[in-house]
Amino acid sequence: MYSQDSLEACRQVLNDVVSCLKDYADKFYLIGGWAVYYLLDRPDRTPEAIGFAGTEDVDLAFLVPMVELERIMQRLEEKGYQRSASQRMRREVAGKTVIVDLLGGKEEVKETFTFKRKISGATLAGEVIDAEISVANLPACLVLKARAFDENPKDKDAYDIYYLVT
Repeated sequence: MYSQDSLEACRQVLNDVVSCLKDYADKFYLIGGWAVYYLLDRPDRTPEAIGFAGTEDVDLAFLVPMVELERIMQRLEEKGYQRSASQRMRREVAGKTVIVDLLGGKEEVKETFTFKRKISGATLAGEVIDAEISVANLPACLVLKARAFDENPKDKDAYDIYYLVT
């Protein structure tokens, strides 16, 4: 659904944000399209399994008070990100705009409905990261995608739900 260039720009932003916020690693978990990717795109998926639709944003659920979230946003601004809404940042990468949503999370969700996943790759500065982050698991992804689709029906969310259950 999304171009390879858009997906790669978004992946670099994800890596960049994870690198920038490494001291908050235990205070957030990955949700949205990237959670779907890290949950299901793995070596044991059969070739006939449908492919990842992609994403053009990074969704992170934080377990911090609003005042701390403000500090996180300031840190991202220092790295070249711009505010585009109250809890949303954006970054231009190779002519593509990538959105970073900093959402409120729940401790019980992180403790019960996430798993640890290693991510690696280049940041926007060209550094290579190798980090472990918490990622929403299958039940959490299904519930969050169904809720997103219910609130604002988009083909992408319907596709992700189908992708998760096949």
